[in-house]
Amino acid sequence: MRLMSYDVLAGHASSEERDTLIKQYRWSLLVMGVACGMLGAVPTFFWATSALALVLFPIVSFVALWIYSLIFVFAGLWFAHFLLEALQNLREDELNKSLVVETRVIDSGER
Repeated sequence: MRLMSYDVLAGHASSEERDTLIKQYRWSLLVMGVACGMLGAVPTFFWATSALALVLFPIVSFVALWIYSLIFVFAGLWFAHFLLEALQNLREDELNKSLVVETRVIDSGER
């Protein structure tokens, strides 16, 4: 979770923004990391449970490597999309807060 978050935000966010986003979305990022980790176990599960994997080793190993690669790319894109959108929302919120000017109308009583 931390590695992917840092990797995505290192070139785009300041350290304050990065810390804010990681703190704000800690549980979402943790769930994403656990889900990607579970997806990464799918090829291993196939290797461990299939007797056919021994017979067709060259084909199964090739397919397993492709699945590992796809899961890695999916995880990277998922974290990047999620965190860059969160960074955009954070910056928009900060911009909207800075643009709001409190005004008062003072009635002088003269007409």
